[in-house]
Amino acid sequence: MTACRQRFVLIALLVFLALGLVGHRLYRPPLLSGSGWNLPGRIYDFFACSYHFTRAERLAHQGRQVESLRASARAAWHRPALLGKVWPKLSGDLFAIGKKYSSLGLESRALCLFRAAAEPGPPGEKDALDLVSYLALLDDWPAAGRVAGGYLEKNPKSAEAKYWLGRALLEVGRPVEARPVLRAAFEVDRTLIDSLYQAARAAGRADREEIALEEYREVAAASPGHLGAWRALERIYESTGEENNLQEVRARIGELTPTVPRPVKLSNQALLAGYDLQPSAMGTGESLSLGLYLRGWRPGPVDSLILIRLAAEEFSREFEVQSAPFFSPPAGVVVRQELDWENPFHLYPGKYRLEIALAEAAVADSAAGVMRDPVYHTLDVLELSPSWLPSRLRAEQISGHFGDAAYPLGKRTFLGPGSELGMTVAGEKKTAAVALVTSAQCYASFPQGREIARLIVSTGEGKKYDFPIRMGIETARTWWEGSPPALRMHRQAPVFRTWPIKRDGREFPAADYRAVFSFPEPGVISSFRVINVSANSGLYIEDIILIPEGSRDLPGLRPGHSNP
Repeated sequence: MTACRQRFVLIALLVFLALGLVGHRLYRPPLLSGSGWNLPGRIYDFFACSYHFTRAERLAHQGRQVESLRASARAAWHRPALLGKVWPKLSGDLFAIGKKYSSLGLESRALCLFRAAAEPGPPGEKDALDLVSYLALLDDWPAAGRVAGGYLEKNPKSAEAKYWLGRALLEVGRPVEARPVLRAAFEVDRTLIDSLYQAARAAGRADREEIALEEYREVAAASPGHLGAWRALERIYESTGEENNLQEVRARIGELTPTVPRPVKLSNQALLAGYDLQPSAMGTGESLSLGLYLRGWRPGPVDSLILIRLAAEEFSREFEVQSAPFFSPPAGVVVRQELDWENPFHLYPGKYRLEIALAEAAVADSAAGVMRDPVYHTLDVLELSPSWLPSRLRAEQISGHFGDAAYPLGKRTFLGPGSELGMTVAGEKKTAAVALVTSAQCYASFPQGREIARLIVSTGEGKKYDFPIRMGIETARTWWEGSPPALRMHRQAPVFRTWPIKRDGREFPAADYRAVFSFPEPGVISSFRVINVSANSGLYIEDIILIPEGSRDLPGLRPGHSNP
């Protein structure tokens, strides 16, 4: 009996393995084949969809929207009914779905969809060359050549179709056949300079070096931004030992080469080669300049937009800046596109992902002036450090609250949760007290007396004073007046100044608040540090004011205490 059971278990295991192997060999995703009869494949789809769907929800909860979208697309690969939730306005044709998968970097899935879209024939003429460019972008040159050849039969004068067919022949190792096709494309459209460059490549592979050199020179002269032509000339001049020419070529290559290489397939219009960032470190409210090196992929310029985003990794904070419309470079040509912006003062210090999205201006929302459904690609992770900026307070405001003898340090900053910033003070006057002008970026429900920060002051006499900064006592919510009274759980601290703002369709005064921190005995301040000890609020520091000895008759100045 035992032997029979063992044989039965062995046979069952073999049958199970055989079904699994057959299911794997015959597997086609439901997005391409429907539900089908492949039972092992459908079981696999169920568990794969469950895993990716759960992961997508977890990533969305963490604020990682691009990763969540990518996981949702993977889930929809196994359950097509989810496509409507991932992309509500997406049409049902495979080519459109493939473009979405490609934009998310899911290249193997996108390639399956593009291949399926080309069978039994390519999409309409409007989309055929678009499909060819995507197939080429994903290195499926045989399929790109087939679709381009089919399009060329119906449109024999199409320069772009000739270009893609010639490139496909060259990439699959048929340079002799590729060269006349590429030359024909260039003769039809003389602006298609990359076609001449590819023809020169074909000549070089066919051992016609002199022709290749002449055409590389022609490309470099006609289009100084064509990096491929300069690199080809560099290789030739290195082999021939032409030092003078080599120096000029290397100078050109240096102009077209980014400081930080970061190849990214942004779209089928342009690729990112890398970027320059000045300065390389970020501070509160500082200006940044980002130079992007874009290399054209598809022939012909396209009106495009770039969107840059700084997305916090630890907090729900982000900032976006959009470029003016510009023409993407033609195939093979590298251009440097520069974007300048000033980081908002209220960004929490911490780590931020520097992300980029590229789209055709035609698909942007012209009414809102922004891209629709941008897909971001992370370039780097930058650290935003708190730093001091010049204060914007006026002298009469300070003297009106703290006396004529009080003098400000003229510095402001913004501290996010857990961040801190200090300063060394060079002075000889003895100080009786320090005043802060602050406000809090927090909920109105923060309770009265909650400590959100600390002020630590050191003196030249070796004394150290540690003061709390509390809600409703030393500071309060910036938009306290705009909060519904039922939600206000702390009072306003003494107001330093107000200004009108509009928020949620209402106008009300925002405020900064004043607090005075006095010392048991006057001393010469050597340094101070402000620490945000909260977990979920920001602290605006508009200025720090020193009140010298002899001003102790100011109202409310009590030794060892803060604001009354």
